[in-house]
Amino acid sequence: EPLCLKQLSTLVVDSLRTVADEKRISIDLRAPDDLPPVRGDHDKVEQILWNLIGNAVKFTPAQGTVTVTAERAHD
Repeated sequence: EPLCLKQLSTLVVDSLRTVADEKRISIDLRAPDDLPPVRGDHDKVEQILWNLIGNAVKFTPAQGTVTVTAERAHD
């Protein structure tokens, strides 16, 4: 199904913001508004994002920064 990576990434980042705040970690999402949809399994892509971003927050030292970037690949 078509998926909006920005929307899914925003959901995950916002959900992990409390955990990041507890560790005094800055978490930032950089994704353009015109990012095209991708095709994939919604639940699996969301789980991948949870794993990647969650591990980034978990393993970043206190007062660190996690930056999540989504961009269109250039041919």
